Amino acid sequence: MRTRIAAAVMLAIATSVTACTAQQDAGGDKAGGDPEPVVLRLGTPEIEGTPGMDIVGRFVAAVRNASEGAVTVEVTSGVGLGERAWDQVSIEALTSGEYDLALIPARAWHSAGVSTLEALQLPTLIETDEQADRVAGSSAVPDLLSGLESIGLTGLGLYPEGLRHIVTFGATEPFTAGTLRGKVVRAPRADTPWATISALGGTPVDLSDFADEVAAGTVHAAESSLALLGTLQTGRTQVMTANVSLYYKFQVLAARTEVLDASTQQLLMEAAATAASVTLADRPTEEAALQAACDSGHGVVLTLEPDLADVREVMHQTVDAALENGTTARLVSAVRQAAGDASPTTLNGCADPVEIDSSSVEPLPGDLPDGVYRIEVTDAMLLDAGMPASDVPENHGVYTFTLSGGRYSWNQKADNVLNGATEGTGVYEVHGDRLTWLWGTEMGNYAVALTWSVRDDGALVLQAGPDHLPGDFSVMRLGPLVRIN
Repeated sequence: MRTRIAAAVMLAIATSVTACTAQQDAGGDKAGGDPEPVVLRLGTPEIEGTPGMDIVGRFVAAVRNASEGAVTVEVTSGVGLGERAWDQVSIEALTSGEYDLALIPARAWHSAGVSTLEALQLPTLIETDEQADRVAGSSAVPDLLSGLESIGLTGLGLYPEGLRHIVTFGATEPFTAGTLRGKVVRAPRADTPWATISALGGTPVDLSDFADEVAAGTVHAAESSLALLGTLQTGRTQVMTANVSLYYKFQVLAARTEVLDASTQQLLMEAAATAASVTLADRPTEEAALQAACDSGHGVVLTLEPDLADVREVMHQTVDAALENGTTARLVSAVRQAAGDASPTTLNGCADPVEIDSSSVEPLPGDLPDGVYRIEVTDAMLLDAGMPASDVPENHGVYTFTLSGGRYSWNQKADNVLNGATEGTGVYEVHGDRLTWLWGTEMGNYAVALTWSVRDDGALVLQAGPDHLPGDFSVMRLGPLVRIN
């Protein structure tokens, strides 16, 4: 399958560049002499160890091989590193003449006046690697790259990289439509993905280094990928929801049109197509990235229905707004047709192996004593457990749990006004000292695995079970639940 797709990609890119070069001077080198060695400068915001740099490496090798060393590409990575709007800094460096070539994510170009790539950033359009491969190998590619001409550039290649997800810090629950409400989300500056984050209630910021902000509780989530999850060294518990994606990240390889003669442009076209073929054959799949993340001990969860449908409904607000633009609407249609249907996936979370479906947990009390239990959760307890300071006012207070025959009710009381759920019901299942606790719909309908014991004074002590999501600071585990009845 991938071999056929790669061939289609080569044809699509060739069609794109041929359409651009048809209007250019067909002349080559000066008559009467061998072509002089050509050195082209390529800049990219990508850094070593990222999928983007793998694409750059393939392109550089393809240029060297195709030209037999007559053309070389000098690469500057990390352009804009440490600055805000780093992708846009790279675009400016290219258009101003600092570089001849650049590999820059498709998400960034809209801010430079290129509107034809925005369909790629819309949520729910491209949700699998197979769909992305089909789009990259389709007849839509020339139209998608055509907007680069308006800023003096020629599009050489379009490369799928991977899905972009939300990772939350200091929380362990799967993503819901309310997860980002009132939260600050670190995300590369990009008009359409930022619109999606805003629709979900978040405030996007384009911080380059944000570990201090996460530690201080001023940044609560980030946009990233499964492949890069391990690079987010924040010192906090972090969980990525694998089946909720903001968009599929594509990379765009572009050149300044004015520096290209016909022969060099043809060479770069062929090298870009070769790099595309190798990328589609060799790049890691979403499934492989998830497995690698799990093997490294990172937290990955899944959102189940009805929460997943709620998230997608909110995301469609971004799609609906984009369709108001005629050009974007036309390209959305082309991308949808090229992508086709998403094949069923078999992704599994690795951070919470307890089945989150409410039907999987039955009311079974075991030997856990019925009763009314209470715990007072202080600010210090929450902060010590790693909760962001901004979340503390919503989670402190007195919690009361009433357990009866495998079913429970709970409520929370605090001196301040609480905006979230303050009461609810659910079920729990006990086998020996193992307790599976299913939070009700008011808390996202997710399960956690615990162990339980009873102190001599009747207080209930809950601890993380062997299958519990690492780092969960559920209030039930912050201290003994004192039995009051």
